Amino acid sequence: MDPSRTIGNGLNNFIRRVQIHLTGKGIITGAVMMAGLMPTFVPALIPAIIALGGIGLHMFKRLDEQWRYQDEMALKYKEEIGAQLGIDPNAVTRDHVKLAAYGDPKQGIDPNPVLAQALDRQRSKSWLVFGTAIAAAVVTFALLAAGAGAIAGTAIGGITFMGLGTILSNAGGSIIAAACSLFIQDGLEFIVGKARGISTPTAHDRILMIESRMERGKTVTPQQVFEVKLAYSPQLQERIVGMTGKPFHALKADQQEQIMNRIDRHGEMQAVADEINKGTIDATALPFILTGQQAFVRTAPREEETSNPAPQRRKTFLEQLGFGDKKDQSHAEKIDESRVVPIEAGRS
Repeated sequence: MDPSRTIGNGLNNFIRRVQIHLTGKGIITGAVMMAGLMPTFVPALIPAIIALGGIGLHMFKRLDEQWRYQDEMALKYKEEIGAQLGIDPNAVTRDHVKLAAYGDPKQGIDPNPVLAQALDRQRSKSWLVFGTAIAAAVVTFALLAAGAGAIAGTAIGGITFMGLGTILSNAGGSIIAAACSLFIQDGLEFIVGKARGISTPTAHDRILMIESRMERGKTVTPQQVFEVKLAYSPQLQERIVGMTGKPFHALKADQQEQIMNRIDRHGEMQAVADEINKGTIDATALPFILTGQQAFVRTAPREEETSNPAPQRRKTFLEQLGFGDKKDQSHAEKIDESRVVPIEAGRS
């Protein structure tokens, strides 16, 4: 990939994360800080309203991210969902994604575990963000009420370099609020996300990785297709742990191949990977092929994938006329064969 493009993408992602923080967690931090620094004669209800307003706005930002995620899924799987639901692919919306994910027995639509897992994970992440935001706000209020802001201001007020102590002494509340946002909210999101598997890549995430890999000109391996299937199947994960004592991702490459071959005895993962590499199917078809909701058709191998056949002896002039096999030919055949141009070495 072009280095300038890589740097540009990284910069854009950084700016986007900063924007999300400033309009999300940053608002909570600012709201809690303002509430904590208000004069004591202000009723306690006002600071609470300010803090809850910041939390509410942050949750709206998080829900907006969740909705955009669903819209991207609708765009990503529009062809497959459109075919499954019998509608125009361009008309697929996030509601159709939910219908395809969770199914509808009345309409005869089976649920799709890959899509359902992605939607469930986003909803769990939203609840996690909501809970940690409240926790950070409560701890911040408690610390400020206990005078932690004044203590912090006094501690940094002793800085004499260029008069920064006077400026920073009034920022004790800001420091407490920022610290709670960083260590409590972000810390809890990381710890709980790891423990609950919320931060673990879903099958949908694995598909996006495959697409990214193909955009970089790399081929898809059977192991990567198998990891998509593994991501949405807890039973399969437990089976592998029972066989090896370790999760699949913790195994060495040769061990992964052995386990995959023991489970996938018919080589379906290899066949699907081949079709993706040939371009006959898209990676977005994986949620429907791996779950049996879409028929998988194996095409003929590409020309470069077939082994070169052994050079065939050219028929003699008499054989082309239908005058028998080589064993029936005698002197006439020998003369005729002498006229045949020999095949060059290495050519087929």
